[in-house]
Amino acid sequence: MGFCVLDCAACSRVIGIKPRIMATVSHALHRWRMQALNVILGILIIIPMPMIIIDALGQFWYGSYLLPSLKLVSYTAVALLVFNQKLDYQLRVVLLLANSLFVITYMLISDGETSVGRGYLIATVAIAALMLNRWATLLVWLSGAAALFIGMFVSLQRSEVELATLMLRMHDPMIMLNGVASTLIMSAITAVGALSLVQRINASLQAVELAQAERDQANLMLEQRVAERTQALEQTLAALQASEAQHEQVVQSLAGREAHLRALRDALPDLLFIVDVQGVFRGYHAPEHTELWMPPEEFLGRPVDQVLPPELAEMTLITLHQVRDSGQIRQFEFAMEHARDGRIFQEVRVAQITADEFLILVRDITERRLAVQQLLRAKESAEAADRAKSLFLAQMSHEIRTPLTAIVAASQLIQSTALTPRQGEYVQTMHTSAELLRHVIGNILDFSKIEAGQIDLHIQPFDLHACLNDALGLVAHAAQQRAIGFTQVVEQEVPRMLMGDSMRLRQILVNLLGNAVKFTRHGSVTLRVGGQPCPPNHFELMLRVEDTGIGIAPEQLALIFEPFARGEAAITRHVDGSGLGLTISKQLVALMGGSLTVTSEVGVGSTFTLRLSLEQGGVDAEQRTGEQENREQENREQGGVEPGSEQREALRILLAEDNPINQRILRYMIEHLGYQVDLANHGAEAVAIVARQPYDLVFMDIQMPFLDGEAATRQIRALEGITQPYIVALTASALGGDRERYLEAGMDAYLSKPVQPEALQAIFAHCVGRQAQQTAPQLPSSALAAEESLVDWRTLDSLIETMGPAPAYGARLITDLFCGPFASQLAELEDALAADDRERMRMLAHKLRGASLQLGANPLANHWARLELALRRGEDNLETLLEAARQTYTTTLAQLEAHLQQFSEEG
Repeated sequence: MGFCVLDCAACSRVIGIKPRIMATVSHALHRWRMQALNVILGILIIIPMPMIIIDALGQFWYGSYLLPSLKLVSYTAVALLVFNQKLDYQLRVVLLLANSLFVITYMLISDGETSVGRGYLIATVAIAALMLNRWATLLVWLSGAAALFIGMFVSLQRSEVELATLMLRMHDPMIMLNGVASTLIMSAITAVGALSLVQRINASLQAVELAQAERDQANLMLEQRVAERTQALEQTLAALQASEAQHEQVVQSLAGREAHLRALRDALPDLLFIVDVQGVFRGYHAPEHTELWMPPEEFLGRPVDQVLPPELAEMTLITLHQVRDSGQIRQFEFAMEHARDGRIFQEVRVAQITADEFLILVRDITERRLAVQQLLRAKESAEAADRAKSLFLAQMSHEIRTPLTAIVAASQLIQSTALTPRQGEYVQTMHTSAELLRHVIGNILDFSKIEAGQIDLHIQPFDLHACLNDALGLVAHAAQQRAIGFTQVVEQEVPRMLMGDSMRLRQILVNLLGNAVKFTRHGSVTLRVGGQPCPPNHFELMLRVEDTGIGIAPEQLALIFEPFARGEAAITRHVDGSGLGLTISKQLVALMGGSLTVTSEVGVGSTFTLRLSLEQGGVDAEQRTGEQENREQENREQGGVEPGSEQREALRILLAEDNPINQRILRYMIEHLGYQVDLANHGAEAVAIVARQPYDLVFMDIQMPFLDGEAATRQIRALEGITQPYIVALTASALGGDRERYLEAGMDAYLSKPVQPEALQAIFAHCVGRQAQQTAPQLPSSALAAEESLVDWRTLDSLIETMGPAPAYGARLITDLFCGPFASQLAELEDALAADDRERMRMLAHKLRGASLQLGANPLANHWARLELALRRGEDNLETLLEAARQTYTTTLAQLEAHLQQFSEEG
């Protein structure tokens, strides 16, 4: 058994069982050899098993135990290994061959050289040739030859008795050698035949395997092609299904759209026709109860000029050509007489459907025409009612303020006389009640004007500090009477000069401060002024009115700005007022583009916050020189000079007033301020007086008999050869647009009745300064001096003084400004007029007006204001107004250059 194991290992190493040995062996041959191995195992292992067992039992019988036992164990182990399917078949073949060689060797040694051993050897070599390669076959053949020679040698060494026992009669060496040689030759021939057979089998199997591979490849290609065709068919089927679904959706959509269009067509009350490019009717749709001059179906196939009335047919054909050429929808209207309904109006719309078809839609617009006419009549009635309302307000304002003016003025005049304490108390009561009545009437008129959209803001430079002081001054007396603290806090960064409507801002502040004083029983009222700059040149102004009054309940805060809202009756019934102050303030703030809010707590107080974004502009009052302040102080003190003053005697004043009471009161007020005044009872008389003798100042009432104030002013401005006076309108009505109308008529300013002494003093101061400039010795030529001054020289000189210590530098800057940017904007204005760009003209006129006011060129500013007003009203006399402004600009420029020459000479 030990020999067998050693031989197996040696054989494995010699034959080299590695994958490369089978490199030329096909997979089919490999499978064939595995199948053949199972058959051979049945022949060489299972069949000899009984003989080996019988032989072992015989030897056991003769007392030999070791060798038979080893043989049985070895044979059984080899059989188990060979039949193990998990081992590689080549290893199993090697084990089989090794076992066969072991059996052959055992038989030759034990039995001698016999035919059975030789046959077993030939079979073993054949198995090696069939199962392995030629080198393994050669090794097995050599091993078998060695076994034969060993058996022959052993046989020759046996005794005669043993040979007889073994029945070996042919024990002759030559005979045995011959037998060995023949066995080897037969085994070699068998091996060669087996190897050739294996080659043929391998070639056949390789051909079969190649055919099978080709078939498999063909099947694979066929399967791939079938898969590709199947996938393509599936994709085509999916595309067809999607296309079918999309087609179904399109069909449904078209059906729905067709139903929708049909429903629209049926719902339309219009008559529809389809005509071709030659104007022949090809289709129609007529709503029910449509009455035409002929049945619609008779239109088909006939041209337009054979079916429609001549004028309508001509208009239709013209419109068809227009639509064909432009590709746009065209329409026209026509009227026709109906037998039952009389004159009816039709609207015809023509649209192109395709290159050869047009759609004609005919709609009855008779009701719409009637509705438009009714609306026009209603609009005219509403405008007439609005004009009547405005006229009523103006008339009532005039009728109420006329006696009120007399009461207020008389009470002021009486207060200036020596009175007893009781008389002073009576007069003060009368004056306070009249002022309260004037305030209530003013609120009602303002509210009416705001509702009617008749309030216009007058944007111009103003002194914020002066505006604040005026507002505080109007409510300071009431605060002193109630023993309430009254303070004002202005932050340093707040600019003094701003652009805005100072009168309306003062009105808002008076309303807020007045309410704070009225509803504060003890404590204080504080006005805080702050804000912050914002680009490009604006200031976000914030004014806060704080009080420690009764406060406002939360449920009343939402109504505080509503008209006539006055809070709880138990609290407010003892407070004077109309309940319109906050409403007017809120609406005025909104008109200015700002906001007005309130926070309050009952028993603690209220805070009203006003925010406005105003443009910074004008001369900063903080930069005024001491000389200018002295001038202003002298100007203010002129109102207190006694009658007979030289300046007051030099100021010639005319008062045109038809109401005897107002005439008398105003005359007393003017004389009380130290001036003499002539009287005119109506406008025509005023024109005649001015034509006879010169006047510096004319107070012109608006509503007068024979000739009203506006007409009288126009006639005065038309007078030639006179020095034009400064004309101030006196009016009891101040509706929207009044100021522009007065300026357009040629007036320079206006005062609302009742006239306040402070307003008269301001007018006198302005006229005295104007007169001083006209008579100043430094004016240039006599011709220019005789001409009316178009510049407020005091304003201009003050502006020059604020530009630095060298007046010549400031004069040169103003000259460059008036000749450069001013002239450039004037040229832009003329270009805008040529292009009919009214919005651009309005903006430029507004800018030029502000610049003119800044330089003190008030008449020129009035021209720009009239032009701006004409643009807003849509008037057509723009070229005339612009020419007048251009002439005034040329004259103003000449006066400016002559006046500013003195600064160049001094510099």
